[in-house]
Amino acid sequence: MIPTHHRRRARIELVLLLLTATLCGGCNWFKGLALFLPEPQQTVPAEFAHLEGSVAVVVWVHPETLYDYPNVRLELASHVADQIAARVRAKLSFADVMEIEQYIDRRGGRVVDPAQIGRQFGTHFVVYMEILEFTLRDPFVPDLLQAKIRASVTVYDLEDKDFAPRAYTLAPVTTLVPKRPAQFTQSNAMLIRKLAYETFGGLVARKFHEYKEAVK
Repeated sequence: MIPTHHRRRARIELVLLLLTATLCGGCNWFKGLALFLPEPQQTVPAEFAHLEGSVAVVVWVHPETLYDYPNVRLELASHVADQIAARVRAKLSFADVMEIEQYIDRRGGRVVDPAQIGRQFGTHFVVYMEILEFTLRDPFVPDLLQAKIRASVTVYDLEDKDFAPRAYTLAPVTTLVPKRPAQFTQSNAMLIRKLAYETFGGLVARKFHEYKEAVK
């Protein structure tokens, strides 16, 4: 067994050798240390920290998008609700997303009043997303897959029944999966769509809890 002081000296010599190599190569010596040091992180506070009680998750999509993706409202709402439930520590309950979808359908699906939906389902809050852009592949290069979901996010607070709902506009969300387009296959299409939904749901959910991210 190698004595402890020998191992310590070997580590010091390794660091000195690395520093010497990077300095001689004209590189900033911090780049060498970056191989050994953990990536610095910062805590990002919740954008809306008051989500608690009963919640309705509502998604609105342009009607033309529904021609190609008829279940996209329900699918996105389900993923967002699941991600919020998994990530937010507050005590939450959710209105059934299928019942909300049926409620929207019965009213033609073209105009959505988030506050009215919250009152209909007796929730304290409504997390409302308007999908501004939804694509799974470039219309000019249909053989390539890259999902993009861009949405506005608004929270409606209906807790005080004696006053009109308060609306809080949060920062919009954009999901691009994968970062570089992938070749179209049926299996790739299913995988990328699922990953895009999960990523989108996670980005919306983290608006309601603090999280850590790399310092840029």
